[in-house]
Amino acid sequence: MGVLALLATAVIWGAAFIAQKLGMDHLGPFAFNALRNALAGFALLLLLALRRRADGAAPSSEDAAARRNTWRGGWWCGIALFAGMALQQIGIGDCSPGVCAFLTTNYVLAVPLIGLFLGRRPGRTTWIGVAAAVAGTYLICVTDGWRGGVGKGELFTLACAIAFGVDVLVVDHWMRKPGVDVLKLCMIQFFVCALLSLPFMALPSERALLGWANVRAGAGAILYCGFISSGIGYTLQNVGQKSVSAPLAAILMSLESTFAALFGWLFMHDVLSPRQLSGCAIVFAAVLFTQLCDVLRK
Repeated sequence: MGVLALLATAVIWGAAFIAQKLGMDHLGPFAFNALRNALAGFALLLLLALRRRADGAAPSSEDAAARRNTWRGGWWCGIALFAGMALQQIGIGDCSPGVCAFLTTNYVLAVPLIGLFLGRRPGRTTWIGVAAAVAGTYLICVTDGWRGGVGKGELFTLACAIAFGVDVLVVDHWMRKPGVDVLKLCMIQFFVCALLSLPFMALPSERALLGWANVRAGAGAILYCGFISSGIGYTLQNVGQKSVSAPLAAILMSLESTFAALFGWLFMHDVLSPRQLSGCAIVFAAVLFTQLCDVLRK
């Protein structure tokens, strides 16, 4: 059941790249993120209410330290998630869902590199994976000859991969704190991400698109990303990771990039060039290689 839950998560998150791309046709990146994260927060608030009802409305047994860890963790995780989501949403406006998904997958390799600043030295296999991922990323991004430039969308997406790498480490840190309620932390995280997006909606580029007509036109994409991708996806991730090892979970969830490319081809006629497909394959192989080596080493 854990494996199936994580596979479902990969499919849901892969399709979310299509919704994010469609959402950019109607709203600015910060308005879209504010709405989707607010909906995700309310979805988890509903789940918490249902959980409490199933428990017979029993009073919470968590102590003050656990509540403090949950709230502080939610805020810090929300800040990290806001950075990753904002950069990704800006990036996907100027590149295809498949390219955005495979470039975002680099966050798996960014985690051990960021760990260098925390005194954690990556192993040899990680450096091999990083070198392969750099080569694959080059093939994905530089499509105009061997000396061409990297587009704005690709640059923002690469930055988002680093931000999501930080997010993984922040979440891992706070999830290990005693008494942390995972659902509550995720709910706070989404509301913080929505709150941080609000000031940026005052930008001229955001105000130009902000209106009830555009919100209604992009409602399908917002609802999918809010309720299904964030609300259900993150819940399935938590369910799956309870019974699946972390390296295997990372491998299963990295399949979201493959599903994103597939859905982009099916629903948006998004065709990647042979060079880009080669780069995608190399990046995916690099991620698989590092995770599988971690499994075998353990």
